[in-house]
Amino acid sequence: MFNGFAGVDWSRHLPIMYDFWSGILLGTSRYRGRPFPKHMPLPIDVTHFQRWLALFNATVDELFAGPKANEAKMRALNIASVFEFRLRKRDPLSLL
Repeated sequence: MFNGFAGVDWSRHLPIMYDFWSGILLGTSRYRGRPFPKHMPLPIDVTHFQRWLALFNATVDELFAGPKANEAKMRALNIASVFEFRLRKRDPLSLL
């Protein structure tokens, strides 16, 4: 999805993602932006969110433990839920 359809330049995008998660989990103010609009054009549905959460949680579990790890997984679930809800408003049939 991200390599093919979106053509993400990972060398540029990963530092942005690090800044995003640093802000959410550590309260830094390095991230500047609005992540949701960039995801609007992607042809994603509920299965993509489920897969992302599974990969995210597995990665956190593999690399981290403790309260911040648990917070990261909860925040990811909240973000996925909000994105999914907002994308459903874009196209009500796309996430059924």
